[in-house]
Amino acid sequence: MKLLLICSVICCFVLVIFVDAKPYPSGGETVEEVLHVPEIPNVESKLAEIAQTILDLVKTVPGLESLAELGKKGVKRARELWQKLLSYLKTINEQNMNLITNMVELGNKRISCVTNLGLGMAIDVANQGNDTVYTSINTAEGLTDQAIGGIDSISSFGNSFIEALKKVKTQLNQICQMMSSEESED
Repeated sequence: MKLLLICSVICCFVLVIFVDAKPYPSGGETVEEVLHVPEIPNVESKLAEIAQTILDLVKTVPGLESLAELGKKGVKRARELWQKLLSYLKTINEQNMNLITNMVELGNKRISCVTNLGLGMAIDVANQGNDTVYTSINTAEGLTDQAIGGIDSISSFGNSFIEALKKVKTQLNQICQMMSSEESED
């Protein structure tokens, strides 16, 4: 029972010192920071050395030799578990990076699609505006031609009216002259 307590305390001590494993995250840490396993060179060999030292100490106690052998097997299993854990963490990290990369690429594609759609709509609106301006110019040109035609017809009517008035004036002058010449003959 004492050995179980000693091993538990030592394992917790090793986890806190070498791996910085805490039972709960402190105030400002995020989930990523809590899940991050620090890069410690030869961490498994350091842990194996510590475990071997402890097991050698246990072996020196009479009657606990079999526990020391069980401890060696436990260290071997813990080392295998550590390797699997690191492998799983590496795989999860790679999958997270792939997921993030895929999400960024998908976001870029969506932004590009929306931008192209927006540009297409802007071009269509500009073309419609150009068509409207062109139609307005053609309409204004047609109305201007009609106004010129109207003014020309008024002008030609005015000219013919002036000519008619000039003829009337000429005839009135002739009548006046005829009357004045008849009075002088009388």
